[in-house]
Amino acid sequence: MVPLITIFIAVAIQAGLINREIITDEGQVEFFQQARSLLLIFSFTWFIIVAIRIAKNQFLKQFDVTTADNLRARKFYTQFNIIERISIFVVIL
Repeated sequence: MVPLITIFIAVAIQAGLINREIITDEGQVEFFQQARSLLLIFSFTWFIIVAIRIAKNQFLKQFDVTTADNLRARKFYTQFNIIERISIFVVIL
């Protein structure tokens, strides 16, 4: 939910303040453009991280770790947790 709110704030900054020329000072326009860019980057990054976690959880629902012979399930849990962490690291970079 927060990523969507930040996207809406970024769009509002662009549409409301800059395009309608409410703010005309170059320094303030540059500040708001940078703020808009940072908000967009932040929200898309957060959205991708949430999507990665949802996809991992959906995939891991197939494997039951509560059974007696759960070696295969634990193996997949470990592998996908590592893949999730690496993916999040790459997205943040």
